[in-house]
Amino acid sequence: MTLERPLIISARLLPAVKVGDDTLSIEFNEASKSWAFFVDTKDGKTFSDDGLRGRFSDVREVFSCLFDFMLACAESVRFEKYSGRKGENSELFSPEIVDWIVDNQSAIEYLQFELSGENAW
Repeated sequence: MTLERPLIISARLLPAVKVGDDTLSIEFNEASKSWAFFVDTKDGKTFSDDGLRGRFSDVREVFSCLFDFMLACAESVRFEKYSGRKGENSELFSPEIVDWIVDNQSAIEYLQFELSGENAW
């Protein structure tokens, strides 16, 4: 498999992207037939989640789908903050991952843009 920017190989030896100073890696879990992801932060914290399912043509598509869910989560958190009403996607991930997503929303949006291929000048 050949990875092209913004994809890299993580220290876990998995397909990954840099999100700010942190690394987001993905791995296919054969037992559950789903994709897991790992967030390794610059200060040594690790967060992970499992359960992204779907038919994906390549790892770029997996990241793109994961980013869609992450950005929907961030939007719901923002909605809750400003409206005081419960956002429907604010609990898609564990609380520590939600905090990480909100803190890195701009970087995730940029990576989503890069993966879309729309940035070809």
